[in-house]
Amino acid sequence: MSEPVLDLNEEDLLRDPLHGQPERLNASNSQANQNRDLVDTFGLFKDYLDKKLVDLKSDILSEQDNLSKKFRDEANIKFKSEGNRIQFRFNENILDGLNKIHKDLVSVASPLSSITGDLVCKLKERNKLIRIADNSTGGWATVREYESNDIAENDEDEKKIRQAETRALKTIKEKKTRPQPYTARPSPAVGSIATATAPPPAYDFSRYQQPFRSSTARREPCPMDICHYCKQYGHWKRNCPLNFKSATASAPSYQPSKQQ
Repeated sequence: MSEPVLDLNEEDLLRDPLHGQPERLNASNSQANQNRDLVDTFGLFKDYLDKKLVDLKSDILSEQDNLSKKFRDEANIKFKSEGNRIQFRFNENILDGLNKIHKDLVSVASPLSSITGDLVCKLKERNKLIRIADNSTGGWATVREYESNDIAENDEDEKKIRQAETRALKTIKEKKTRPQPYTARPSPAVGSIATATAPPPAYDFSRYQQPFRSSTARREPCPMDICHYCKQYGHWKRNCPLNFKSATASAPSYQPSKQQ
């Protein structure tokens, strides 16, 4: 068999074996950089989409929770007091606006989000107290006992409310049965105190009233008797000389007719 003949010329033998390698390396590096940029871009886009999906999911869940809570409250919550119902609804409307503001502040990492979050918690707690007062027999006295009592944190809230209501009812009962320090003076009886405290009349005729007649015999006027005609003492009207003179003067004079 004949051996293969290599077709080599002098240029091929004299050529540098590393000639053209830098160009190939640059091309490989450029391709790798492009691939890396694509990976980074895809990663950023993925992170952006993930964040938006999380925000969208949170918004949907929050909206569903608000709607379900609103419908549940409107369907189930019945208030005994009209004032409690108005205050509760007013706080609910403020809560809706505060929740939207709080959500926007949280999305931009604003330090004010802590303030709005605290206001939301306070309004929710206030509405809870309104419902306790409305459902409790003790009313707002139960709420005062509920807030002032420090019960262990592991106790159930329902037990805490029952204990507060019991104390409130006890306080109300004690106030009703507690004797008053100053009692009102009784109204004076007719003819007793009222007579004693009444101002004296201009003329005290009680001294001059005739005593009860023990017999049918007529008595004569005494020095203490008063005449109701001349207002003098010692005689009566029928014996008054002034009354007698007046009657005599006013009576027509009688003249007998002359006989013819």
